[in-house]
Amino acid sequence: YDFDLDAYLPTMVDRDEDAWRGDWVPFDPPAGPITPYQDRQWTALDGTTFSDSAVDTHPVVTRGRRFGRMSMGDHLAARAEALRNWFDIPTLLHEVPTTEDDVEVSSEPFTADSAVYLFYSHGGPGKLGLKLHGKRSVWLDEEQGGRYIGGLREVREAPAGHRISLEICYGASPGDLTRIQQQHLPVPRVDDPLEHVSLAQHVANVSGRETEAFNTTTATRGTSSRADSHVLMDTPGGVAGRAVRFLPEP
Repeated sequence: YDFDLDAYLPTMVDRDEDAWRGDWVPFDPPAGPITPYQDRQWTALDGTTFSDSAVDTHPVVTRGRRFGRMSMGDHLAARAEALRNWFDIPTLLHEVPTTEDDVEVSSEPFTADSAVYLFYSHGGPGKLGLKLHGKRSVWLDEEQGGRYIGGLREVREAPAGHRISLEICYGASPGDLTRIQQQHLPVPRVDDPLEHVSLAQHVANVSGRETEAFNTTTATRGTSSRADSHVLMDTPGGVAGRAVRFLPEP
């Protein structure tokens, strides 16, 4: 109630500090031809069937423009705040998990490519996680995950020359979908590397665009309200975390 106006006015109340924060999202006409919307159908690993319109996604915004989407069911406010600074993060940290905590072992400069479309979600070797409306989460195998991201309308309408960046754990690693991946262990090799390829390779093939992803777990970490580093996990005595770029296969 506004006593100065002597009237009741609509307002917003923050009832969940972890809920998504609103932002102004510009929607300029696409650089390329406008493509029709398709409400595609999917079948998750647990047998759940759903369509594109059932996926709970939010635009990723920075510098007054949107440069991707995220579909996450946890820590939304912190993730959104960190991604607002994605292009300004100067450092890539390498850490190793221990029984006490994650320990930094090295760092290197990081410069983001400005011509990029980012998709941010959970992942595992050979699978993509998506959040559905109603707070339920599902997993797609790497082939369906690649078709989902690579065929998004925003990806199809992205300017020529834009690449895709997957802020998705193990997006560059094919794997056994039935197996739980422990952070301290390397990803097991697949039996047939020609038959089983990574989520990122599927995205590149479907979109026809160069695609970058990580072979281990990844995070965008911030201090206070500003993200200050990307983080890749190295396996103790095993595989070093690294970004891998995939080209569309012929």
